[in-house]
Amino acid sequence: MWTTYTMLTEIEATFRSLKTDLGLRPVYHHKEDRVTGHLFITLLAYHLVHTLRYQLKQQGIQLSWDSIHNIMSTQQRITITLPTDDNKTIYLRTTTQAEARQKQLHAALSIKPDPIGKSKTIIDNKKSVVSFETN
Repeated sequence: MWTTYTMLTEIEATFRSLKTDLGLRPVYHHKEDRVTGHLFITLLAYHLVHTLRYQLKQQGIQLSWDSIHNIMSTQQRITITLPTDDNKTIYLRTTTQAEARQKQLHAALSIKPDPIGKSKTIIDNKKSVVSFETN
């Protein structure tokens, strides 16, 4: 009975957090399709959270969703915009350096700390030409 109670508490806490993080509340849908879509996105998000937590538990890491979210929230994807004298704009995108605890979670989930990598986009504002480079 205690296991069921703690599982219910974890599920409620996760949904509460997801509703805030994903902007899933308040719900003002008046059409059935929108309600269905809202429920689908919410359950999909919960499934992803559950899968992450399950994989972490397999590695001996027992964290709530809020704890995982707090640990990972400081690592961000950033874009630097550089206007040039020849009417071009350069966009450099990268991910901030992962901290030790973040690296531990990445390793447990078998993902790289920067899975997307760095990218450079140059937009020629005169000709509307775009070029991409990815590392």
